[in-house]
Amino acid sequence: MTGAASASAAQVGTSFSALGGSDWQLTLSVGNDGSLAEVTGFTVYFSETLYTNLALVSTPSTWNSLIIQPDRALAAPGFLDAYARTPQAGLRAGQVQSGFAVRFTYLGTGLPPGLPFEVVNPSFQPLSAGQSVAATSLIPETSTTVLMSLGLAALAGLGRRRLTANDQRSTASAAATAGAVHA
Repeated sequence: MTGAASASAAQVGTSFSALGGSDWQLTLSVGNDGSLAEVTGFTVYFSETLYTNLALVSTPSTWNSLIIQPDRALAAPGFLDAYARTPQAGLRAGQVQSGFAVRFTYLGTGLPPGLPFEVVNPSFQPLSAGQSVAATSLIPETSTTVLMSLGLAALAGLGRRRLTANDQRSTASAAATAGAVHA
């Protein structure tokens, strides 16, 4: 129920759940795609024209999180800041951390869109930026590539099997026709 393009150093996966009326809950996961040695912090932005009443529901025990409300008067988005409490809690290549959740009131129509985010260093300086993706998209690319390759190989095998069966039927039919002509 979400989505958009990916980021260069991390992916932020989002899953939106309708709570009734205009209230929603967002569940977030962050993953390191290997472009950085470690992901120790990120910020997810909530447009001041689409979101209000942000509330932090949960954060993993090894991370600290902070919610800042959007401000329409200042034309400033709200945001979720999250950072690892210790260097060991940072995400190395291929690791994913889930368990971040935010409730909010959505001012738009339909499903909430993907959210912009930044990966930040311990001084909150941006290292990379991107757009959130559906949480199921945090599967490493190599797994997706392997599964697609296996599927294509299976289809190719099926195609060869059908061609061989058709060739055998054609050969048998031609032999039967040739036998009938000689008789």
